[in-house]
Amino acid sequence: MDTGGASTVVVLTKAGCHLCEMVEAQLRSSMRDRTIQLVDIDKDDELFREYGLRIPVVTVDGKVVFEARMIDLEGRWRANLTRSVENIEEDP
Repeated sequence: MDTGGASTVVVLTKAGCHLCEMVEAQLRSSMRDRTIQLVDIDKDDELFREYGLRIPVVTVDGKVVFEARMIDLEGRWRANLTRSVENIEEDP
């Protein structure tokens, strides 16, 4: 694909990834004049093995510039939930 000298922006994603959708929306909002290519890692075994729990991953000209590890996010929400409820008093 000829990008006319512009950087190639790729979002590695998969169906049902809500964080991927949010990252895509943010990129489209902030990079309106840029083509953003979506690549579904479920359709490529090699990409799935490499990025399965790291999506969304954003690359620019083939270099990873952003990634979110799904496991890390799950750990954070669990920790936040635990902190949120630890000070609630039990019913007498």
